[in-house]
Amino acid sequence: MIPFLTTKDLTKSYGGLKAIANINIEINSGEILSLVGDNGAGKSTFVKTIAGAQLPDSGVIEIEGEEVRIENPNKASEYGIGCLHQGLGLIDTLNVPENVFLGRELQKRGFGIFPQLDNQRMREETKRLLEQFSIKLPKLNEAVVHLSGGQRQTIAISRLLLQKVKLVIMDEPMAALGVDEGSKVLNLIEKMKSEYWSFNNQPQSGACISTFRSHCCDEEW
Repeated sequence: MIPFLTTKDLTKSYGGLKAIANINIEINSGEILSLVGDNGAGKSTFVKTIAGAQLPDSGVIEIEGEEVRIENPNKASEYGIGCLHQGLGLIDTLNVPENVFLGRELQKRGFGIFPQLDNQRMREETKRLLEQFSIKLPKLNEAVVHLSGGQRQTIAISRLLLQKVKLVIMDEPMAALGVDEGSKVLNLIEKMKSEYWSFNNQPQSGACISTFRSHCCDEEW
């Protein structure tokens, strides 16, 4: 079976500091992969290179056996790669559907002429996606600033899954979460493998990478 993503001798430096050196890895469909290391070990640099946030200095990235150049996040998205960075990228003053569809807002025609946001459809699609993963939020119309860290994390993941991704990259998804909320995020990662891709008529065609700091070893086990 051809891996979904392969890296060969991937290297990235910042001035005289070599962040990653000669990284060789294969990521197969239907796989959950944990990258574990101390702060500064190069985990975030590596995921940024395959997510299009940074270009490697040297090395090769292959998607399903074909060499590619992932120049930016839009190009990564074209290849079916989505990344959830530590900052999550949520807008605190927007509600749940508005954050889930941020940048991909659904529209309808008012009076058949004027474009306007289709808030009802965005709310229905958000509810459908959250229900797929048994995610319960108190109020979809509430600003996300009032939600917990774990709830915010699930919203960011839901936004990512709208892109019909084949590879989900999560950079330290457990950061700043308590034990209970962290457990829920780990369960969501497992659900993505078992339910999401089949839900999108792509059975076992997806994979997930998550990075963890080495002092959080219980999480990846």
